[in-house]
Formats: sequence, structure tokens, C-alpha cells
Amino acid sequence: MKATANNGACNFSVLVAVEDYPGSTSAKAVAHQFVHVRNLYYQVLGIDVTVLNFSERGAYVHEGIDVVGVEEFEHRNRHYDLLLCHQPNLKHHLPFCKRHFNEFHGVVFFFHGHEVLKISQSYPKPYAYLKQSRVTAVLRDAYDELKFQVWRRYFGRIKSAASFVFVSRWMYDEFMKYLRVDESFLADRAFIIPNCIGTPFEVNRYKPVPEPTYDFVTVRGNLDTSKYALDLVVESALANPELKYLVIGKGDFFKHFQKPNNITWLDATLTHAAIIQQLNQARCALMPTRTDAQGLMMCEMASFGIPLITSDVPVCHEVLGRFANVRFIANDQFGCELSSLISRIPPRCDDESPYSKENTIGREVVLMHDIMQGSVL
Repeated sequence: MKATANNGACNFSVLVAVEDYPGSTSAKAVAHQFVHVRNLYYQVLGIDVTVLNFSERGAYVHEGIDVVGVEEFEHRNRHYDLLLCHQPNLKHHLPFCKRHFNEFHGVVFFFHGHEVLKISQSYPKPYAYLKQSRVTAVLRDAYDELKFQVWRRYFGRIKSAASFVFVSRWMYDEFMKYLRVDESFLADRAFIIPNCIGTPFEVNRYKPVPEPTYDFVTVRGNLDTSKYALDLVVESALANPELKYLVIGKGDFFKHFQKPNNITWLDATLTHAAIIQQLNQARCALMPTRTDAQGLMMCEMASFGIPLITSDVPVCHEVLGRFANVRFIANDQFGCELSSLISRIPPRCDDESPYSKENTIGREVVLMHDIMQGSVL
């Protein structure tokens, strides 16, 4: 279940199918940035990339990547060697695959999280202020059970001509559990290849200012998502009033939870470069989590080199266990004293991260090259 990296130019074409994509006219214009990072690197290696954006009607170009909607794709009637499906769903990916699967030399499905998880079991209960009706919850469970049945049947039929990439072993295990299959279901068609970290976290190293403004920094894209456990950051701040905390992210959390005086909240979504500036203003990153398929932001912080404290849960040990600058705390212990722990966590100074482009996207390219050469049968 491993792809090894090599070098060499590629001369094949890929169609990357996603629900949404950066630069689109939809409301989720920054969606799937993790796919865009891949596509840019594919291009550098000589792969011809086109994105099929199911949320787009026409066509546009985003930072050199050609993006088309379904109507535009059908109109162009162009051949691609490989189809790459990220976070496949029943609404768009499945019908498209049923119509066009045999037109490609190979198809690769990428699993990042919710697409093959049972939301009510895999994710923690939402915060109380995010009201969800009983009917909505029942319908969500019914849909999840339907998608498990449909994917189990469909993947069972096409698996000999497809490959399946999971961003962590945890994600793979969850796939097996919810589709109710064993490892023989995918056999040698499954690969564990994590998401790549952003380039700024790969090429820069943690250089704290002489007198950091904050003891802890927490960065989350959505503060209202209970799996990111901002309530545990608040618990920690209350238990350590002498320490200073910076929380970065958007959401309504602090409209419903009292913000301790030692927390500074930056209500913003920052670029990678801006996040790095803030990390250098802090002694340590504090990133609790209740559920993660990989925890890309944590991987970026650990690779960058800032000391990091996160949750003592299996997926965190899987993806961060090799980092000397990471410590783990049980989620029921975030109210402990932390000042002495910070001083015992060294920054990281290794040259290359396990989540560099070469170690992640490079392995995807090797897999695609092997498919084109017939090495993945």
C-alpha cells in the first residue's frame, strides 16, 4: 500500500473532477485549495491538467489551470488519459463516472474525509448554538447509509480498473468500516498518500521574534466546527491565565462562548504567508482536535517547526508522531498547567518534511505514471 517517488517528466493529461474549485463564481470560491496545490505541481512536472468543476457552468483559468464546467466539458469533446476524482459524491461524481469511466486509461479516487464517513458517528456533536432538527439528522444518517451501499456496489464493480488514495491510514480504516468491507476489497488498489503542505511551510522555518507576543496560537478555518475543539482552547486559557493566546479564524463561536481576557481573537482568514508571520509571534501552537482525516494545518505547523501541542487521538499520532516538536494531550486534560510543558518542546529544524511535495504529490505522480505504464493492474 505504498507508492515510491521518482523523478522524470510526464507527458500525459488528467481531468480532475471536484465539487468546487478556487476562482469560481460560486459562493465557495476558495474551496479545494488542496487540490489546486496538486494541480500546480502536476503542471511543473509536465502533466496537462484540466479541472472539471461541477459547480461551474462555463470555463475560466485560475493561476494557469484550465477549469471547465460539465457543459463546457461535453462541448469540447476532448480526450484525457486519467480521471482524478477528489471527495467523490453521489450527486455529481457518480453519474459522471458512469457515463465516462471507460473513456479513460485509468481512474483514481481520492478520499479526504466526509465523503465516506457517517457524520453522526465520525464527527463530534455540534455546538449547541448550531441548532439541527431531528429530521435533518435522520435524513443525514439515511443519506450516509445510502452512499455506503452505492459506493460499495459501484467500487466493487470498477475496482480492477481504478485506484484509491487515502490521506491517512485512519481514513482508509474508516472507509473499510463504513462500507463494511475488509482489506481484500481493494487489495493492492489502495494507497496511503497524505495531502501536501503549503509551499511556505515547506521552504520556511520557524524563527520566533526575540520576545514573542503570545504563548499559544490556534489557527482554524471555521471556529464553529466542534471537531476543531475551540472550547478546549478556551478551557486551557481559563486554566492558564498567566499565558497569552491568539486564536485566528472566522465564526460565531465567541458570540456564544465567553472569551477569556487572555485570548486575542483575530477574526480573519489569512494567507499562508500571513499565518507564518503570526506563528513567529508565538512560542507554541495549540491545536486540539476531536476528529481529523489528516489535520493538514497541524502538519503544516509541525513541518514549519513551531512547537505544537495537539490531541492524544490515533490520527494525530499517525501523522505527527515522527515530529520531535509535537506533544499530545488527552482532550479531557486541556485544563492542565502548560507553562512548563512549552519550555520542554524543541522547535523542529530538519531539512525535509514528510509532507513535502516530493513525498506526497510526487508519490501521486508515480502512481499515475505506473497506471499509464500498466504497472498498476
